[in-house]
Amino acid sequence: MGSDQSTPISPPEPKKGAEDEVPYTSFSVNRPVDGESDSTAKFVSKAQEQAKHKSLRMRRSIYGEDTAHPNIATSLNNLGNDWSHLGDCRKAVSYHEQSLQMRRSIYGKDTAHPDIAESLNNLGNAWGYLGDNRKAIVYYEQSLQIKLSIYGEDTAHRDIALSFYNLGNACRNLGDHRKAISYHEQSLQMRRSIYGEDTVHPDIAESLNNLGVAWSRLGDRRKAIAYYEHSLQMTRRLYGEGTAHPDIAISLTCLGLAYRNLGEHKKAIIYYEQSLRMQRVIYGDNTAHSYIAILLNNLGMTWSDLGDHKKAVCYFEQSLQMNRSIYGDDSAHPDITSSLNNLGGAWQILGDHGKSISYYDQALTDDEKYLW
Repeated sequence: MGSDQSTPISPPEPKKGAEDEVPYTSFSVNRPVDGESDSTAKFVSKAQEQAKHKSLRMRRSIYGEDTAHPNIATSLNNLGNDWSHLGDCRKAVSYHEQSLQMRRSIYGKDTAHPDIAESLNNLGNAWGYLGDNRKAIVYYEQSLQIKLSIYGEDTAHRDIALSFYNLGNACRNLGDHRKAISYHEQSLQMRRSIYGEDTVHPDIAESLNNLGVAWSRLGDRRKAIAYYEHSLQMTRRLYGEGTAHPDIAISLTCLGLAYRNLGEHKKAIIYYEQSLRMQRVIYGDNTAHSYIAILLNNLGMTWSDLGDHKKAVCYFEQSLQMNRSIYGDDSAHPDITSSLNNLGGAWQILGDHGKSISYYDQALTDDEKYLW
């Protein structure tokens, strides 16, 4: 989140090798259950998806294969959400489109109905994860208009607040950070109206954190830090000061990123290390998890800033090893390419040009695979 060298990760955004990163800060959507590794969460989600396929077949046998029925539409919607969680967002789009078509057939194409708003919102999510944020915004805006029609233009409702939040994230991903801030401020204001101005609530903490990301992208690191600290304070009150929780870990990572961008590298390392320790408690010391790989990369970048390139190499190698464990040794994945590029740069500075060229060549090969 002047010129910004930070790119907080959201599913639609490719990562760049010269940047450090923050996990996507949507705390409640499409992320592993607390304490689960990526692979465990996907195993659970796959089992759920299979159960929901069985439910869909059963409902079609009850109501008729070609019948438009709310329960069938719900099954299609749920399968779309599961495929998003499993990372197959094109399949998710297919199920959400079927659900939307059926719901419009049931309720009327121009009817303002919560189920239609839900399908539109979920299509926005899926297209966002596929990187088409403009298409995501179209669906989010349609969903928002239906919600405003249902609940009222001046009503504070959590579904409307969610639409503002999603629009803020999509605008951020498109680089329109002022519009992102406007949407996140509307979402925050509405959530405070719903839950109470001084209430400690996960949705409010989420909005605060993403306002921090947006202000960071605009180059106002001090304002970003204020939002991150407010979010961190709230998540600690929610889950406990000494509790290892993903939301607390993300706030710590965001603070590390902001301080690194301010040139306060030692403070950045303190926050990154706190987050890393917490992530390892949550997911397990020996677990390969994408968030842990991100933190290892971030620590490598920050030690590189401080001139300790040998320590940077150590962190980059751990990040590369973990990314390959997650995505596969032969996978052309942007996370792997990022680690390879960082290792190439570090070894170049250390004067080992043979190793540098080797890593850069591997990164180039992966880039070519990824593009094709």
